[in-house]
Amino acid sequence: MEGDFIDEVGRKFGYDAELINALKRCIPAMIEGKSDEEIELLKNTLSRVQIYTFDKRPTQKEVDDITSEKVNGRNNHVTTIECDKGEYDRGTPCGGYVNQPIFDENMNIVDRVGFIYLTNLDEGSSTAEFYGTKINLSHLIHELGHAWSAQKGEYEQEENGNFTMRVGTARFKHRVDRINHTVEEVSIKGLYVEEALNSIEEEDTLYKMFDIESYRDIPGYIPSDYQGIMTSMMRHYKDKLGEDIFQKMRLLKEDDGIERFQKYFDQTEFMKKMSEPEYYVEKEKELASAQETNMSDAAKKRIRDFFEKYRSLYLTPQNNNNFIECLDSTMEQVFSFMSIRYSYDIMQEDGMDAYRRTQIAMMSEGYKPVNEVSEMIEEKEHDSIENTSKTIERDSSSDDDKPLGEKRIDSKCVGDERDI
Repeated sequence: MEGDFIDEVGRKFGYDAELINALKRCIPAMIEGKSDEEIELLKNTLSRVQIYTFDKRPTQKEVDDITSEKVNGRNNHVTTIECDKGEYDRGTPCGGYVNQPIFDENMNIVDRVGFIYLTNLDEGSSTAEFYGTKINLSHLIHELGHAWSAQKGEYEQEENGNFTMRVGTARFKHRVDRINHTVEEVSIKGLYVEEALNSIEEEDTLYKMFDIESYRDIPGYIPSDYQGIMTSMMRHYKDKLGEDIFQKMRLLKEDDGIERFQKYFDQTEFMKKMSEPEYYVEKEKELASAQETNMSDAAKKRIRDFFEKYRSLYLTPQNNNNFIECLDSTMEQVFSFMSIRYSYDIMQEDGMDAYRRTQIAMMSEGYKPVNEVSEMIEEKEHDSIENTSKTIERDSSSDDDKPLGEKRIDSKCVGDERDI
């Protein structure tokens, strides 16, 4: 992507030289290895989504004011009811991608607006010196990643007016009341998978830009709550199941790969166990023993509240009836549980024991279905290659008996019949 294009975008939105220079440094690393279609989607994103920077973390009112300016009164006839996103949505973050559909009088989506906001680094901080700019490059890359993954097919509306907003792997389902002009967010799926995948993209881009091996090599860098356990789990998923599948699902909204994974997932021992009542009885015992500690009442309440959420998310079969939802619920548990570490006094010995036992349970349950699925894929690929090789052998031997000039050349390459 040429620097002239970024200059053009900068002039369009009135960016200062520092932000333009930051984009020129980040974009080449972000698009490395991406297809022409994916790069074109990023260009469209940069042209559509304005970036705002703040020297101090913005208030919710400041963010809302930008949204109002972008919407420009076009949704005054609409009332929106949002879902509670739990720990994910506590307070105004240092950066974000904000998007809104625009409705006509019949509650049809006719346009959309989106913008990114970032909080600058403190000038003179060790991170700013390492980056060579006060622009928080890690947050810039992260929020651009979300906006980029939303560019194609961001809103899918049904005939009844209900719609799904898709930001990468995250799907926000909304119910629309055309008569009363209300929009209610009714469910969110894939949110934590999206955050973990996007954090990996953020990390890998920084590694390429600065020739480093870990975000821990960046002085003063404060990792997000997704980094560490969540990103390591998602790297495991990508290694086992294929990076291209997840990348295409995020940017190009191609679900074929995940649908094929679903067929394998339904056959795993993990899914069979989840259909048995005994599975949940054993899990309840594990959770009960993890709560038998001598920590303070405040810490106990925090742990107990989490376990109640853990039960409803993870120990209810109907909430885990497909592959991506199972990954997402595991990610949500990890995200919620990580926040407990920094609360109250659970760092004492008995509290840490409860924490570790639950963390190990979540990690093992998260890895188990992925490993089973990957093994089934490998077996399928091996069988496909063997069958194709036998077909070629059989055809070659029968061709040897034919007169010269009548041998058939099979143009199908080994592996063409693979399901994955």
